[in-house]
Amino acid sequence: CTPAVQPWTTAAVKPTWHTGDAQHVAPLNAAPAGRERLELAIAYLDLGDVDTARDLLNEVAAGGDAAARNEATQLLREIG
Repeated sequence: CTPAVQPWTTAAVKPTWHTGDAQHVAPLNAAPAGRERLELAIAYLDLGDVDTARDLLNEVAAGGDAAARNEATQLLREIG
């Protein structure tokens, strides 16, 4: 006995994994505000690009989360 083969269809099929309620989707990156920019600034410092690092640190100092602002301010003092 051979199993019956279902013919392919072009009818729209709604995926079972999608509920359509995008309001409850968690952000993919839940890092605190400013943390990525701070890490990027540190990477630029490691590469020797102080000007770009300073620009990023100023952005974080002006609007990141409290911990990132404090660290950015400290790094700005250190690089002058």
